[in-house]
Amino acid sequence: MKFLKFIIIVLLLSACTKERPQLQVPSPVLNKIYSKAFVLNEGIFPNDNSSITLYDETQGVVSDNYFKYKNPNAVLGSVPQSMTKVDSHYFLVVNNASKIIVLDSNFVKVTEINDLLSPRYMLALPNNKAYVSDYVANTIHIINTQTFTKIGTIFCSGWTEKMLLIGNTAYISNYKKNYLYLVDVTTDVITDSIAIGKGANAIVKDKNSNVWVMCSSIYTNEHKYIYCINPTTKSIIKTFEFAINAMPSKMCINKNGDNLYYISKHVYKLNINDAALPTTFLIDGSAPKIWYGLAINPSNENVYVSDSKAGQNLSKVNVYKNTGQEITSFDAGYFAGNFFFEK
Repeated sequence: MKFLKFIIIVLLLSACTKERPQLQVPSPVLNKIYSKAFVLNEGIFPNDNSSITLYDETQGVVSDNYFKYKNPNAVLGSVPQSMTKVDSHYFLVVNNASKIIVLDSNFVKVTEINDLLSPRYMLALPNNKAYVSDYVANTIHIINTQTFTKIGTIFCSGWTEKMLLIGNTAYISNYKKNYLYLVDVTTDVITDSIAIGKGANAIVKDKNSNVWVMCSSIYTNEHKYIYCINPTTKSIIKTFEFAINAMPSKMCINKNGDNLYYISKHVYKLNINDAALPTTFLIDGSAPKIWYGLAINPSNENVYVSDSKAGQNLSKVNVYKNTGQEITSFDAGYFAGNFFFEK
């Protein structure tokens, strides 16, 4: 979140990125499917020093400034927030630049989708359609993933974040509201809502098709929760409450849908059958580490977590086994925030 980073770095000197050659890092011998990890480096807001790092887990090779390498004449822009692939095209959502960059299968820019205020995340839907959440627009944008155009909006007051599709219903998290919104994707109409805490920013589905939502307000005096929701009854079946001074973030789930991971200073692992939040961390986040980004490789459950170093230096991405044993690490750009895995 760009305003959080601004608070962290407001007293730091401005910095600029430099292109670096490809780096060789140790490669573990593992049976992999999703070998490529794209790291979205948000940059130091409002400086224009964002970048994309590509890490090949099989070869152990880091390709820095990958977007610039593939698109020497294109501008990435401030705060690459998330990336989705639909068919053969990548959709790179660039938050502060108010756009989505569309790239072909070779990661070469095709076009841009504009008329967006502060886009955050994209949810691919059937029939060449997708929803895009937004920080300030009070709407969910509707885009056509074949023509690469914006085709409509859904009014939704507040700051919409990550989304999840179950059947014909899109579940929309909203950071500023006390509700999880349900949208019928066939009519593009909000049909219902579920009362939850403020600060909803992450949403995933487990192996039982239950919906898990993390609510983690930036304000230390507000309560933070993880909810488990039955999508059939639309009722909350589990509630996990964090300590009032906790700052949980980046909740994600493994491919099997039975283990949740999140950052709360350290990295924690929560099984969907657990009755309480874990008290022992999986990965240590003690100072000087500042864990910022988190993701799970879908094929081997390797844990990717980035140390932002508060923007004073380039981020370090650390890769661990799901048991917490470190495998390797590599340098990325400033504020490595999100990841995208591909075969």
